[in-house]
Amino acid sequence: KAGMTPPKIAKMMINLARKDKESIFLDPFCGCGTFLQELILLGYKKIIGADIEKRAINNTKTNLEWLFKNYSFLKKEDYQVNLIVSDARKISLKLPPKSIDAIVSEPFLGNPRLKFASESRILGEVKKLEIFYLQVFKEFKKILRDGGVIVIIFPVFRFKNKFYYLGILEELKKIGFQSRSFLPEGRIDSSGLGLEITSRNSIIYYRPKQTVSREIFIFQMG
Repeated sequence: KAGMTPPKIAKMMINLARKDKESIFLDPFCGCGTFLQELILLGYKKIIGADIEKRAINNTKTNLEWLFKNYSFLKKEDYQVNLIVSDARKISLKLPPKSIDAIVSEPFLGNPRLKFASESRILGEVKKLEIFYLQVFKEFKKILRDGGVIVIIFPVFRFKNKFYYLGILEELKKIGFQSRSFLPEGRIDSSGLGLEITSRNSIIYYRPKQTVSREIFIFQMG
C-alpha cells in the first residue's frame, strides 16, 4: 500500500553495488525495510536503515522480526542492524564522516496523483525533486568512504507518451559523483544480457500505463 520497492529490484541493486559481505550498507529511505531484508538474506552483516518517519522505522522493526522468525537459518545475533529516525537531507548529523561503504535506496519518487496532472505540474514536481535529490547527494558525500558506491532509483514521469527525467547528472559530477557502468570491468558489450542501458547510463524499470517509472543508477565517488 505504501509503494514498496519490488524485492527483486532491491536484490538486483544490492548486487550491483559489488561490495563484500563485511561492507557497511545504508538505506536512508528504508520505509518498510525491503532493502534491509534483502541485504540480510544475501548475507550482509552490517546494515543501517534510516527514515524520516518513526512509523516507517517501527514497520521495519516488525518486518525484520518476522524475517528472523520465519527464516530459521538466519541468526539475529550475527547481524549488526541499526535503525535511526533521520531526514536524509541531514543524515550526516546521525552518522560519522566517511563511515559508509554503499548506499542502496529508493527515495521519494514524487506525488503519486500526478497521473491526473498537467505537463506544467509534472515539470514543477521534477524541479522540486531535483532540488531534493541534490540535497541528499551532498549529504551522501559526507558519509561515504573513498570508493563508496550509491545504487539509487530516480523517478521518471510519463505524460502523453513523453518522458520527463531528473536533469541533475552534471550537477552530481560537480559534487564529485560519476555514474558507473552496469557491466563487469572489461566487458563492453551488453548484448545477450537483456540489459537496455540508456544514453544516461541508467536502466529503466517500466511497466505499461505507469505514470512514474524507476530509473536505476550506479554512482561512485571520484
